[in-house]
Amino acid sequence: MSITLIAAVADNGAIGLDNRLLWRLPADMAYFKAQTIGKTVVIGRKTFESFPRPLPDRLNVIVSRTMEEAPEGCRLVRSLAEALEEYGSGDLMIAGGADIYRQALPKADRLLITEVHRSYEGDTFFPEMDPAEWVLISRTPGVQDEKNTIPFDFCVYERRR
Repeated sequence: MSITLIAAVADNGAIGLDNRLLWRLPADMAYFKAQTIGKTVVIGRKTFESFPRPLPDRLNVIVSRTMEEAPEGCRLVRSLAEALEEYGSGDLMIAGGADIYRQALPKADRLLITEVHRSYEGDTFFPEMDPAEWVLISRTPGVQDEKNTIPFDFCVYERRR
């Protein structure tokens, strides 16, 4: 089993406000799709509700204590522990929100972080990473253009052994 957290994070750690993204970066959306396609994606209820529909071509596992049943095309679990137990035999992609990230970070092997080089007002933040536990494997500068106007980097971190 491998556990990867995937997130876009502002310089100040913000990842959302009012259950929505803080920026528009089509390149990051394409990166998210490329990294998660064909895999199991674990998300919290609020994150799922921010999507227009279940993520296609992925197994959508929603962690919720309040949903009564899984939406069509999704699986429902009551805790991150249950998600790991039921679906942890392969590669799990943890895609938010903040509480799910916080719970999964100590268990993660890898982090795919799009570092967005601006600070934003937010009400949802990525948990603080202990630099002693993580090593930066790669940093690829994002290409800024007319659709991707904010500076950003695609970063891969792996847990120190």
